[in-house]
Amino acid sequence: MLVILFSLLASTVAVETPGLVCEWLADNGTLLVKWGAAPSSDYYELGIATSENGQAGLLYSTARLHAELTALMPGTTYWLNMRAHKSGMPSLGPGTWGALGPSVECSTGAAHLSSKAHADTHANAESESSFFLEVLRESEFTSDVDYLMNHDSGDVLGDVTILTATSSSAPWLSGDNFTNSTLTLYCVEVLKVEVPDTVTTEGDDKFADYLSCNNNGNATDPQCECDNIIDRYLSPTTPISPYCKMQSGEECQLPAAMDSCKCTCTASSLSHSKTYVGMMPVYFRQAQPLGRWFSHPKETECTEFEKVGATRADGSQCTWKRRADMRVFRGWEIEANGWNKTEDNRSKDMHVDVAQVHQNLGVFRQTMANSAFRPWACEVGDASIVVV
Repeated sequence: MLVILFSLLASTVAVETPGLVCEWLADNGTLLVKWGAAPSSDYYELGIATSENGQAGLLYSTARLHAELTALMPGTTYWLNMRAHKSGMPSLGPGTWGALGPSVECSTGAAHLSSKAHADTHANAESESSFFLEVLRESEFTSDVDYLMNHDSGDVLGDVTILTATSSSAPWLSGDNFTNSTLTLYCVEVLKVEVPDTVTTEGDDKFADYLSCNNNGNATDPQCECDNIIDRYLSPTTPISPYCKMQSGEECQLPAAMDSCKCTCTASSLSHSKTYVGMMPVYFRQAQPLGRWFSHPKETECTEFEKVGATRADGSQCTWKRRADMRVFRGWEIEANGWNKTEDNRSKDMHVDVAQVHQNLGVFRQTMANSAFRPWACEVGDASIVVV
């Protein structure tokens, strides 16, 4: 998850932005938004803000030409805008989108719903073949949302932990610090599997080995690789030897030799990690884990038209699916709710103050609760297809 160098294309590409038309459906408390197809585009991102030209706190992305927004509060005015994705680009990251279109004012009316129905109706139920993960990702090298494909994320505790440890100096974040960062909360449906012989998962066979992503120097086309030494150092249960060596073949002397230590994974491990969601617990030099990190392989992400676990015409299988709606937060708004940015010398060795982490976790959850949308819901359950 920790990265240093990058390059990317221009911040936007030449793609036309379509116009928006809104319609409030009182019977089910949904705002229906429609638009026309944009030339040379294959995907659309609808942003919903609470003020004109304000930053979006809710995003909805789709290849369709409409969106059904169920997370808006009745009797509320929102401002919507859109950007279109250029066809054929290698990711949904920076340098692949057109410019953001103008804000369009849309109001919700009264809703003929029971009080129970006023929660986000995107909440999901467990199935026999899949389970759900709530994951948080901080955008790297951009202030825009950069999505999950070939990227790493964490559960909320795991991501809050790294952000607590690096609040004032984080070169992968927009502006190099937490204040200017963009954090996106996703709900991900994951295929239930049993992955054998994992190294990073502490024996949790619902996941493959975690991969370190977006270290290839091109944020427009991120790639993933064997879990690197920096990430392994944060999880004492992930073995460094015999997987990581100095160029000379000698054992890695940490943390002094961090830049010279190279980790390798078996072909079987890499194959599983490029097929299934990867996971590692993170400790940050503590006795107890402080959350989990996840890796999301690009090639096996399900489209919105595919069922998780579906076998494609080429024989490959889609194994995870991002829900269309996302909640977005900026570092500065979380700071306004009391985020503790205190750092001491321990943070240089990737230690954190556990009490401070949990304080910031509460601040993040409070920021979520303060948003002008219906309560967020993502069903999280335990996760069986045996992988050989």
